[in-house]
Amino acid sequence: MRRDTMGAAWFLLMSCHLCAGGPFAFERVPENATGREALVDGANPWGYWGEFARHPGPVCPRWRDKDDVVDGWDWSLPPGTEPSGRAMIRWGMHGWRRLAEAELPEGVTVVDELWWRWRQLEPEEGTYDFDSLKAAIRERLDAGCDGVIIRMLGSVWETGTPEEWKTWPEWRFGRWSAPRWLRDLGVKTIEQARDGGRVVHMDIFDPVYHEKYVRFVRAFGESGLPAMPELRGLIICGMSFSNGEEASDVKLDTPERTARWQERIRAWIDAFGDNRNKLVAMADLPSGAKGTDGDLMVGSRDGFVEMYLYHTNDPGRGQFIDKDRYLCVDETNPYVRQRFIFGDENEEYSPDRYADKAGTRGRFGPLESFNYRYFTSMLRMLQMRRNYLYTETNAVIPELLWYVCHELGHTAESAPDAWCFLRESYLAPWANAKQHQSPGPVKNFERWLHQRDATGHETEPAVRIPHALTTWWLRDEKHPYDYVARRGTHIGFSLDERILNGRDRPVAVKVTFFDGIRGSWRLTYRRNGEACESGPVDATGRDVFRTATLFLRADLGTEGLANDLEIRSADRVPISFVRVIPTD
Repeated sequence: MRRDTMGAAWFLLMSCHLCAGGPFAFERVPENATGREALVDGANPWGYWGEFARHPGPVCPRWRDKDDVVDGWDWSLPPGTEPSGRAMIRWGMHGWRRLAEAELPEGVTVVDELWWRWRQLEPEEGTYDFDSLKAAIRERLDAGCDGVIIRMLGSVWETGTPEEWKTWPEWRFGRWSAPRWLRDLGVKTIEQARDGGRVVHMDIFDPVYHEKYVRFVRAFGESGLPAMPELRGLIICGMSFSNGEEASDVKLDTPERTARWQERIRAWIDAFGDNRNKLVAMADLPSGAKGTDGDLMVGSRDGFVEMYLYHTNDPGRGQFIDKDRYLCVDETNPYVRQRFIFGDENEEYSPDRYADKAGTRGRFGPLESFNYRYFTSMLRMLQMRRNYLYTETNAVIPELLWYVCHELGHTAESAPDAWCFLRESYLAPWANAKQHQSPGPVKNFERWLHQRDATGHETEPAVRIPHALTTWWLRDEKHPYDYVARRGTHIGFSLDERILNGRDRPVAVKVTFFDGIRGSWRLTYRRNGEACESGPVDATGRDVFRTATLFLRADLGTEGLANDLEIRSADRVPISFVRVIPTD
């Protein structure tokens, strides 16, 4: 019987050090400590993922063609592995100016997310200036970009106060995106004040605003921009107090408002015609309002993947939690099938802005937690099957970023590997329906390699890592931590047959395990129908994670086998991450 209680799992973990010389870093953290509270007595529970440092860009990990065991995680892929043609990377807010420094992998499509304003394109009513936008696109191409994704702003009338304007630099006024001539037409405004800030929106549902906006969209379609190959996408925005017009303040609370928003989406679809797949809607729109159904469907641009438990039960994005609490993916979802732009951002790793300091609360937690959050967020993004990543210009874990560049945009039919991250977190029982959460445990991040408990293959979560944030609305306060491994005498894995199937297929299997428990594990499999097993891989009692690489030939993805691979360990060595890489 699986035990979910905190006390039982804690007892299992605390027993580890009795035979291995612990307690380990994660064991020295008080049970409910989070954030800076977890950094006690010299312990750093996030230290397994390295220390935060600035790196100019991704680094290609070395592929090794023989069995071995190395410290840490292994993100290598066979030589010749290429990025997907569907994938796009935005390298920071202004990183397009310094692409040569980043040395992004050959073959990855690099874009800039170009913020442009309606007031720039229609400075006077009925007079359009698309040449300046085309010049800005050309500037980014000359700097090394493969194209741009336009963020089409147009709702902000003003921000701040007249007193503040006296000291503002010119760039602060760039957020004012609505054409100035709209005021003369009597368009209503909506003022918001929050946390010392002030934003005045044009009411995008005002009938005059709506009429003029739809006319502008038609003119955009006639400009020739939608057909330009350099224009990789366009983000449809809406009212939002936050910077970027993410549409979080779009309220579709009347039939009239809903109809006008749908008319906005339809106008863009008509303007782009055969290039409709370039269109994207911001993520913060009300459920069902983005044009995610039927003939109004367009791409999705999310954010906040740093909050890696976000959207864990969100059918619109192809995410759901099954009856056994495993996080699953609907492989038929149009976003998962890579038919549209499906983007996210992983950017909040700036120590000068967000790390905890004396008297300051970091936005996402202390500096020591940055690498762990980056690691978990990147894997969540891949688990969701994203194909567009906005990442800051510091490659927090450079080998992992290289790996992500080669994973984005793939389907099971084209992916270079499959993997399973054996983890567990707990969602708040008061989870907000808007956030698409489902209270209770959430097991595993998986990408075409699946682990399931069954009779004889029961597992328990292991290696408890505290949350970086002391206050996090997504988590269950009784469980303020993640488990990053699972333990069991038999752990079974099934591989999606679209990755690889048939008998006697050559693969590399990379298994990342916690080394702190003295003992061993073996990989068992079948080859040409015969049972096979690897030699033992020893765990030595060190307070580290290690990755073993095993090259073998196995029967994979074949019908009738409950598990393609099993890890067997009488010592119940905690297993964290398993990756299967076809090598033929």
